[in-house]
Amino acid sequence: MIKLVSALLMIAVNFILFLLYGSLITGRFKKTGFSATISIIAGFFVMLIIFDLCCFPVMLKWRPLSLLSGIWAAVTVALCALSIVLNRAALKESFRSIGAFVAKNRLFTAGVALLLLVQLLIIGMSYDFTLDASYYVARVTTDVTTNTINIYDPYTGEWTDHFEFRYFFSTYPTLCAVLSSITGIHPLTFMKIVMSLTVVILSNMLIFMIGRELFPASLKRQFAFMLFSGIMLFFFSSIYTPAQFLVTRSYEGKAILGNVVLPFLLFLTIRIYKDVKAWDSYIYLFLTCLGATALSNSANMLLPAALFCMLLPAFIKFREKRILISACLSAAPCIILLLLYVAYVKGMFVFYTYPR
Repeated sequence: MIKLVSALLMIAVNFILFLLYGSLITGRFKKTGFSATISIIAGFFVMLIIFDLCCFPVMLKWRPLSLLSGIWAAVTVALCALSIVLNRAALKESFRSIGAFVAKNRLFTAGVALLLLVQLLIIGMSYDFTLDASYYVARVTTDVTTNTINIYDPYTGEWTDHFEFRYFFSTYPTLCAVLSSITGIHPLTFMKIVMSLTVVILSNMLIFMIGRELFPASLKRQFAFMLFSGIMLFFFSSIYTPAQFLVTRSYEGKAILGNVVLPFLLFLTIRIYKDVKAWDSYIYLFLTCLGATALSNSANMLLPAALFCMLLPAFIKFREKRILISACLSAAPCIILLLLYVAYVKGMFVFYTYPR
């Protein structure tokens, strides 16, 4: 029971961290106003970006996970304190407005909470044993138990003489290993409970945000949108849809791509259609695509295609150069990493796991 309570508390801590990290960015956009929901989603990607900056020097110097954990803890405390100082007024007002919304719309809030609770219970108690799913748990467990970073093959436990480039930039499992190490939560519990349920909540939050953009004047339609989206996720399950990943493999990087990254890109595209000159949407696009490279190597192929599918019609309609420029800049990190991967496969370079 104590382990379960610790895991549930860690989910709350995750969202506090996302909010504070995101507030460092959203708090700077005074014209568009502060949004707690956008701050949480953006903060998830900002956290991944900052973790990358901490992780790569430590990993390339073959230093232990404990060192990275100490660095990450110090950076997180410093940035969260800075966020509170800079955005305390906006955060206070945001909490006040959320409280007022809940008090005014109790039936809507109860319906959304019930819908979310059903999903959390079903997904939290589900069991999956696919090879990809086991990789994430094994990778985090291996790093925590050996106090290393990406040096041992999580499938076999064998030492590898070089970093597998397919996973080199995908530092999301390493972040989970760091958080597991700091909190003392077992890696299996951290991935299967903490990250699974965190992703489910993020996914539902984005469905709510999209519904609010599509039906701003009707809470009934917003709830219906969430309800039918939830039904689709649970009853339209195949390997070709985000549903399969959310319901059975929600802690995987690919699941986050399908159920958090792509919906957020759709949300931002809708906002661009409503206000093509709002620069904050373009900045969120770039941060999302840059942060998503830490989730899975699949992001490097998926996101450039998704960006141009979503934004090319907007560019044709509005004839605004900033749309095309934003799409190119946002896709650039993915394309660069994709080219680096091709160069690695061709044998042009390699990163070793020991001094040579």
